Amino acid sequence: MAIGLAPVFVKLLTTTATGVGPVAAGFWRMAIGSAGFAALAFARSGKAMPAGNSAINKRFLWMVTLAGVLFALDLSAWHTSFKHTTVASSTLIANLSSVLVPICGVVFFGEPLRRGMISGGVLAIVGVAVLALGRSNGLVIDAQRSLILGEGLAFLTAFFYTGYMLTIKSVTKTVTPGVVMLWSSLFSAVVLFAVCLALGETMIPADASGWIYLAGLGLVSQFAGQGLIARALVTLPVSRSALLLLSAPASSTLYGWFFLDEGLTPVQILGVLLTLAGIAIVGATARRE
Repeated sequence: MAIGLAPVFVKLLTTTATGVGPVAAGFWRMAIGSAGFAALAFARSGKAMPAGNSAINKRFLWMVTLAGVLFALDLSAWHTSFKHTTVASSTLIANLSSVLVPICGVVFFGEPLRRGMISGGVLAIVGVAVLALGRSNGLVIDAQRSLILGEGLAFLTAFFYTGYMLTIKSVTKTVTPGVVMLWSSLFSAVVLFAVCLALGETMIPADASGWIYLAGLGLVSQFAGQGLIARALVTLPVSRSALLLLSAPASSTLYGWFFLDEGLTPVQILGVLLTLAGIAIVGATARRE
């Protein structure tokens, strides 16, 4: 639910008078989120690095650097897509990662896919497809090419996020999630800052509302949302985590309707209900296990 608010904050930043660019919004998300993770790490252990020998720390730095770069690419593509298509459409396509991650979980981690997870996942994916078919554009698309560009960027986002999830899963086996998120967020912020400079995007909001949106993006969507995902990956299979994250497009659709006045059709309502029903089945399977 916290991650579902991210596209709303970004769209408010990039379509109002704040002047903040989409990649700049990603930079602030990671920078503010990093501050939250740093405070958490020092409050819990007083350390920002994992204990262990140099080999462990070297592998840790390589892995969190990879995670940071993948998430920076994810945010650059995803945030830019909001300029060309709706929050609902972009979030739905980006959540193809919820299909790709379970496949990779089986291949790379040997995770089993229970019957309830498969049936619930299929139902949730059907719900996402219904949402996509019933989407209603809440912004003016200048041309069909612009729409294709926006949804193409969202498609790339799915692949970047899949790599990010698998990387985070592998490193949280041995390192505290808060420390993992601190360093991966910092590396993402560095990459996004460089991209902002290259693109010449405006980074400082023109008014106070921009700082409010940035604070929400960094503290709600990054610190709370991604932090909870990292914590869940310690004990949950990555495949189950990805399927449960299909709640993000459902919540983003509702947020887009409530906060951005993006149309919500009966077909989209059906898609939301089907998605939530599928997630409930996945959750019930987890509880039985």
